Amino acid sequence: KTPSSFGKDEYDRLERERKVKRFEPIETEASILSADEATAVRELTNENQMVAFLTPRIEAIFCDASTVVVNSEAYKWLRTSDDSNYSQKPDLFVCHKSIYKPRQPFSTQDKTLLDMRRDSDIFGVLAHWRLRRFLYVVCEATKQISKAGLGETINYGAHLCFEEDGPV
Repeated sequence: KTPSSFGKDEYDRLERERKVKRFEPIETEASILSADEATAVRELTNENQMVAFLTPRIEAIFCDASTVVVNSEAYKWLRTSDDSNYSQKPDLFVCHKSIYKPRQPFSTQDKTLLDMRRDSDIFGVLAHWRLRRFLYVVCEATKQISKAGLGETINYGAHLCFEEDGPV
């Protein structure tokens, strides 16, 4: 099955079971994005820019002195089989600062993306596959929410949740 067909099947199942939730704004609560930020998001032209834009916002939600948001969008680390050629590249993950392995920022000619990058941005991979159970969050950014994206995200979760440390 492709991520798209898997995502469609899962979304349809969730709809049938009335498990799809639509969240309404709570007027007394702060929004994750301001109105200006929501407008800025619409002007981004690719997923890399979306990841760079969302990183500080995800940090604001999850991070403290021991927690980091790691950009892994260019690095294969999420195992789907014993063959590393099939490993996947989630955009971001949140973890304790001791369980990721740093990598150099991926090279790009995208001037907008380069302007968005901060010296504090962290790039890397999970230090060891056996540490996957200690990930706090795995994130996939997209310009357009789709059933394919849902399928891809569900696939990440399925591979992260395999028991023990044997083949995935």
